[in-house]
Amino acid sequence: MIGYMGAGKTTLGKPLAQQLALPFIDMDTVLEEREGKTITNLFEELGESGFREKERDILRNGIFPDAFVMATGGGAPCFFDNMDWMNHKGVTMYLRAHPKEIARRLEHEREQRPLLRSIKKEDLEEVIGQRLAVREKFYLQAQLVMENNELTVEQLLEALQSYR
Repeated sequence: MIGYMGAGKTTLGKPLAQQLALPFIDMDTVLEEREGKTITNLFEELGESGFREKERDILRNGIFPDAFVMATGGGAPCFFDNMDWMNHKGVTMYLRAHPKEIARRLEHEREQRPLLRSIKKEDLEEVIGQRLAVREKFYLQAQLVMENNELTVEQLLEALQSYR
């Protein structure tokens, strides 16, 4: 599952994995556990490029079961050849949400989100819209694009079944 932060990757990914009887893997959690640091600390210490290299390493070299549902970090699909790699290895699903909805979901989480920390609440929707415009060319390479305004797990399951 890919998409901008706050798009619902974890919120929908966990119950989707449960319905599919598969493990759920959160890339950020794997990274934090492997490095022994929070995402915020890693971002501060490594900068964005170093952080993105760590994400790529998890994708390529993580030890995962044969089948699982993963919520990637929001930027992971947008660096290196990660989208091509994920499309080759599995089924990718982009949870597409409107910047206004994402801003609403994230307005109280800005301190925990390194890329949003310095943005004023009133500028959040505009900044998200600008960043999403840059990332969307990567996100739209997903095999399934799901409009996530009020998506249900049943809709995700139906899309997966139709794709296969």
